[in-house]
Amino acid sequence: MTSFHALAAGLLLLAGCALPAGEPATPQRPTFCFGPTTTAAGSFELEAGAALGPPDAYAEIPATLKYGVDERTEVSASLSPLISLDHTAGLGDAGLAWRHRFVDADGARPAVALLASLKLPTADEDRGLGSGHSDAFAGVTAGGSLGRFGWIAFAQLGALGQAGEDADLERDLALCGSWTLDSVNALFAELSDRSVAEQDSHVGQLRLGHAISVRPDLILDWSVWLPLTQDAPETILAVGFTRNFGRSP
Repeated sequence: MTSFHALAAGLLLLAGCALPAGEPATPQRPTFCFGPTTTAAGSFELEAGAALGPPDAYAEIPATLKYGVDERTEVSASLSPLISLDHTAGLGDAGLAWRHRFVDADGARPAVALLASLKLPTADEDRGLGSGHSDAFAGVTAGGSLGRFGWIAFAQLGALGQAGEDADLERDLALCGSWTLDSVNALFAELSDRSVAEQDSHVGQLRLGHAISVRPDLILDWSVWLPLTQDAPETILAVGFTRNFGRSP
């Protein structure tokens, strides 16, 4: 696992480099859900890190580059340059996503956004690193805050590609709560549920974590993902960062 540790350390070093200050970061990691907040207009933002499961069973280096199209719209591209499953390592799947907030938060009224994404089968199916098929998702997310407490409710449906057959339907639900301790530290907890009836799969997880605001444009995170159902993966530890690089010249 040395290569995973080295790459993760390199990503964290990149995040902390003495680069010009950017816009306030809008992390969507490391939760299962996505919130209605979008990347600042005209700015690029990088999310990256590492997720480690039981030794030699699972490890991944996910990375997502986001761009704020306008004050309410974001597009992103994601890739796992390295994933390891059961002693087999290689390139993971890629993805494209779009999110648009059509209601802004106003007092007790939450923000609401629509989202859509496409998974591209760049991982090697023959080596067990991916399904080998494209998947499409569409959903809605809402989020608000009350003092130091914040919340996000998320729901989406996905069409999972199948060779020569109708797509399987995936249903995803999640509820996330966060508590801001001070100007630097915040804690979060999330319950998520992913179900695919055609595959008799039901994955429930509890994610507990800590976000650290090094400065407005750089947020570090660490979390533990705990299984709640038999189909869920074993306990996973995730670390990473979100770094906004500022508006384009």
